[in-house]
Amino acid sequence: MNNANWYSSSENPFQPLSDLIASHEAWLMHQILHYAKQQGYAAYTSTLAEAWRVSICGLSTPLIQAIAENFGIQELSPHLPKMPDISSGFGIVEAQRHRSRGITIELFLGLFKYYRQSYLDLIEIGEFQPEQYQKYRLFIHRFFDRIELGICGEWISQNTNKSIVELQEENRNLANIKNKYLTLFESLSDPVFLLDRKNQIVNLNSAAARTFTDLTVPGSLYYSLDPIQLELPWLNEQVLNFMGTDQLEQRYETELLTQRGKRWFEVKLNRMLDVSGKFSGIIAVYTDISDRYQADRQLRQSEQRIKNIITTHIHGLVILNQNGKIVFANPVAEDLLNQKKEDLLGTYLVVDTSGKTTEILLEKSGQVPVILQVKAVEIPWEEEMAHLVSLIDITRLKQAQEKLQILYQASEQSPASIVITDAQGNIEYVNPKFEKITGYTAAEVQGKNPRVLKSGHTSDQEYKIMWETIASGQEWYGEFKNRRKNGHVFWEHASISPIKNLEGKITHFVAVKEDITQRKQNEALLEYHANYDTLTALPNRILVRDRLQQAITQAEQKENKVAILLLDLDHFKQINESLGHELGDRLLQEVAQRLLLCIQKSHTLARLGGDEFLILLPNLASLYDPENIAHNILHAFKTPFDVQGEEIFISVSIGITLYPDDGLNGTMLMKHADSAMYEAKNEGRNTFRFFTPQINQQVQTRTLVQKHLHHAISQNELYMVYQPFIELTSGLVVGAEALMRWSNPELGQVSPDQFIPIAEETGLIVDLGDWALDQACAEVVKWQGLRPSHLWVAVNLSPRQFRESNFIKQILATIERHQISTDCLELEITERLLMEDIPHAKELINQLHDHQIRLAIDDFGTGYSSLSSLKRYPFQVLKIDRSFIREIPEDPEAVSLVTTILAMAHGLGLKSIAEGIETAEQQAFLQRLGCDYGQGYYFSKPLRADGFRDYLREDRE
Repeated sequence: MNNANWYSSSENPFQPLSDLIASHEAWLMHQILHYAKQQGYAAYTSTLAEAWRVSICGLSTPLIQAIAENFGIQELSPHLPKMPDISSGFGIVEAQRHRSRGITIELFLGLFKYYRQSYLDLIEIGEFQPEQYQKYRLFIHRFFDRIELGICGEWISQNTNKSIVELQEENRNLANIKNKYLTLFESLSDPVFLLDRKNQIVNLNSAAARTFTDLTVPGSLYYSLDPIQLELPWLNEQVLNFMGTDQLEQRYETELLTQRGKRWFEVKLNRMLDVSGKFSGIIAVYTDISDRYQADRQLRQSEQRIKNIITTHIHGLVILNQNGKIVFANPVAEDLLNQKKEDLLGTYLVVDTSGKTTEILLEKSGQVPVILQVKAVEIPWEEEMAHLVSLIDITRLKQAQEKLQILYQASEQSPASIVITDAQGNIEYVNPKFEKITGYTAAEVQGKNPRVLKSGHTSDQEYKIMWETIASGQEWYGEFKNRRKNGHVFWEHASISPIKNLEGKITHFVAVKEDITQRKQNEALLEYHANYDTLTALPNRILVRDRLQQAITQAEQKENKVAILLLDLDHFKQINESLGHELGDRLLQEVAQRLLLCIQKSHTLARLGGDEFLILLPNLASLYDPENIAHNILHAFKTPFDVQGEEIFISVSIGITLYPDDGLNGTMLMKHADSAMYEAKNEGRNTFRFFTPQINQQVQTRTLVQKHLHHAISQNELYMVYQPFIELTSGLVVGAEALMRWSNPELGQVSPDQFIPIAEETGLIVDLGDWALDQACAEVVKWQGLRPSHLWVAVNLSPRQFRESNFIKQILATIERHQISTDCLELEITERLLMEDIPHAKELINQLHDHQIRLAIDDFGTGYSSLSSLKRYPFQVLKIDRSFIREIPEDPEAVSLVTTILAMAHGLGLKSIAEGIETAEQQAFLQRLGCDYGQGYYFSKPLRADGFRDYLREDRE
């Protein structure tokens, strides 16, 4: 208990009472001494000693010390000898023999208590009268004077030089100390009880009487030196327990009934010791701690609630003391930290205690690491400050955030336009791609409907279907033709999906859109290229087939007819290669424009490829329409085409078929039209033919020929025949032309006019040509020796062979293999080769010449070669086509042409060979014109190898 509370008042309210006690103590002392004198000096001393002993034992040492410290009094008189331990039985006489330096405060207080208790005893037996107060007050002073001068005079005079006045002053000081002690005891605000060694209450202050309802004793009782007749079981029981220990002090808390109801007190029990250090009693101080106890109780309840909350919290929570050790952990924290609570308690956890939220990566053995969000806040905990640390597993949150960030970045960086609207269709978000495509910023469209992009090209019905689809919770896919901010129209492909919350309610719509304007343009371009010819802008084969099928379907329903005209330009290839592809392409464009002038708008003109065109006549009104259009086309082509200043004459061959007469589908109709067109070409070109069964038979035969030709060499169905060259001036055989023949078991003897064109078209001519050259070289070796001079063999070369990369090597290898002289071989090149644009053709011809191989130009006059072209090539022989020889000498025009050709050949230094001589007149005429050699049935038909050798023998003979 704070000592300052003992002296809260500067005045002593008990001064009158102190004076009264003092006066009666003096009277009491007088009575004791008087009795003692009557009984003798020994009784006197023993009586006084016993009185002192009792008084000293009733006062606690802590109280003595407190009075001494607060009053500043250490000794009453430094001159008087210290009294011995009165409780030991020594009296005044003995005290004279045990002098010390003075009378101490302990002795004074012992006397004081002795007098006081005696005085209280007088009051209790009723011998004291209050009106005697002044009398006794004066008497005590005189009494002490007498004691000092009389009974103790001799002892005092021997031990001090003090005067009576000085002693009287000291007595007054003693009275003051007594008053201060009483003031101190009574001024205590806490209830105080003094108990003797027998656990009897000997004193209590007024605070104790005011506090406890069962203390109803008069105020004068407080100063009795005898035990108070007061039973307080709760106090006596507590004191008794304390006395049973060797503790000097004990503290505890208890709840007692007071005038204010039940209150909580902190009780402090202290042992009181006498001057000799022996136990003399108990002082009990009761401090009302109800408010603090209630606060502590509320705090404990609050802490318990906190514990309950922490224990059941969904997040991990630990409490760290000021040293950073874990003093509490809830089950979630145990799970997160992967340790049991008993293992966690007392361990250290290093966290940021500044209040900031941090994150840590927690590695768990054999488990996926987790990310914890950590935050520490300061809280009171068990009478000291601690830190409550929250541990939140944010692994999934982080993963979700990462995914969300990825999704956001994907949206922001998406090559597609993304729009998110609320359930009413109002825009909440657009990504940068949307801004780039539309020209609108996000701020300009937020809160608006996507209709801001509406161009008017998408119908309201389409929008209605779209909204009905997505409002029903389904995805919608489609295309819009929208308008940018600058007004330009563009195409978008959109995928719109509803977004639902956990309850399944649609809250948003997300549209992922792609600008497909370029794709649409590309598709249109691809569609155009897929359906239209890029050179002439006419429908191509694909589109015209589609239209043909539509026309057939309609004709079938209406029982109408459909006609197609298949056109092929005559000799276009030669013109294209001689004049160049650029001029050839321009010619095709001009042809297309001229053909368009020959048909109606309901007709379709298409270019199938190369120099082939097709005209479709749907819903044929008259069977004469196809023929009339064909005549118009032939007539239109009589006018030459002006192509970049070049005047070009070209004709066209036309094949015509009708639906359903010539076929029930487009494929059959086009196939038969092709057959009819080839028939027109076979009939001399520049004409048209309707498809007939005979034409169909020819087509089938052609197909069969092509099939068997592939196996002709391997099946040994081919053989060579040789037609001799005759020197017209001497009539001698100088060589022969090697001609290929084909005999098939199924087809019989197949004409070269049938299989050679097919071989040219299919590429088989290369293998046939190599085989023919090998056979001819092998045969010419056998001829040598049958004539005095060398004979040569002439072999035809196809333009197709010149396109082979190993063309020259193949020829030289054949010559080398048969060990023949190069002057024994003549290679015949058709005039058509000179007209085709074959890469390196001139170079290849020059290489043949460099190897001293004789070169002849065959069928001269049938093509478009000129004198200048002959001069560019190293030919040695010129062969005049049989078509010119057939008409001489009767036809003047033919005679003129042959004469001119021979003159030109002689002018160029070329040897000449006339093909197809069949009469003596022709032979004689050609001889007169200076023709060098002749060939024809007039001399000999083509002979097989052994027959030709016999012919040579006969000619020699």
